[in-house]
Amino acid sequence: MKRMPIKKIILLVAAFMVLTVIVYGAYTIYQIRNPQTLFEKSSMTEEVQPNGQADLTAPAATEEKGTNQLEGTDEFKGDRVNVLLLGFDLAPERKDMGVFRTDTAIIASIDFNNSQVYMLSIPRDSYVEIPGFEGRYKYNDAFHMGGSFEGKGFEKAMETASAFIGGIPVQYYMGVDMTVFKVVIDLIGGIEYDVDVPVVMNGRELKAGKQILTGQQALDYARNRHTKLADIDRIDRQQRILLATFEQLKSKTQLSKIPEIFLGVKDDIWTNMNVKQISGLALFGTNIDLNRIRRYTIPGGFLTYKGVSYWGIKQYEKAKLIEEIFGVKIEVNPTDDIGYLREQVEAAQGENQQTSSN
Repeated sequence: MKRMPIKKIILLVAAFMVLTVIVYGAYTIYQIRNPQTLFEKSSMTEEVQPNGQADLTAPAATEEKGTNQLEGTDEFKGDRVNVLLLGFDLAPERKDMGVFRTDTAIIASIDFNNSQVYMLSIPRDSYVEIPGFEGRYKYNDAFHMGGSFEGKGFEKAMETASAFIGGIPVQYYMGVDMTVFKVVIDLIGGIEYDVDVPVVMNGRELKAGKQILTGQQALDYARNRHTKLADIDRIDRQQRILLATFEQLKSKTQLSKIPEIFLGVKDDIWTNMNVKQISGLALFGTNIDLNRIRRYTIPGGFLTYKGVSYWGIKQYEKAKLIEEIFGVKIEVNPTDDIGYLREQVEAAQGENQQTSSN
């Protein structure tokens, strides 16, 4: 049998390799253009790892009686991806303390089929259950209690967010040092924005009115909470300036550069998404109108309970909001509702006054 010449074998191998690269490249382009193929399906079924530990990146609804959970279904229906966006203030003084908490937490629920995005902000002081710990805490304690950057802080933040919205899975996260916000805005040449309130921070002054904001000015505006509703007002401003930045990224045809920008600031970004997933979301963003992005904040009110200040949750209103956003009904634990908690505070104060008068 006649052997094939070495030169011909090399050419065939080279052709095969080129064909493989072309096929892989074409498939990658297809995936990026169809980002729903890049993300896992939303499932309410808890996945167990070989060591018997639950997979915290796909948290299930808790079985604790009375805790918010999905009603009438074991699976969250819909072609959705839920990404937890976390903002950190990694100032030098906080780094010295070694204790980091999330100042900003937004669940971005991306509906690929209907080209819709829902932004749901969880106030940092929200009165929540942190799975695995007894009692109730502020939401921004979850990251630290999960082990922060060195442990499973992001997983615990996702698990807590999932439990808070009734067990709907939160599969992905992106944590950002707030200074990244400044860098990105400077990279695109600033953003035009109508500042609604003047801001004074660390000797810098930002006046109200329409203007081009530098990265530092935008960051000062987003950080400011010296207004009547403090953190709740800040959440609204953060949502608005994020959308303004997004809109101007699109108008400046720079949204396609997000993967490139991401690589430039990746040392200050933590995520369990890969470059293809980020690229797919960036491309998805180029095709979505601003009016297809809806923003919400968990309803509640200021609450001082057992000597600690919280954002008390209006649990029944939250349940209606979850149904509006995700299309599912969740059960409500009435003892976590701000109305019930305020009654407990008033009752305790009444007992104390009665004891004092005696």
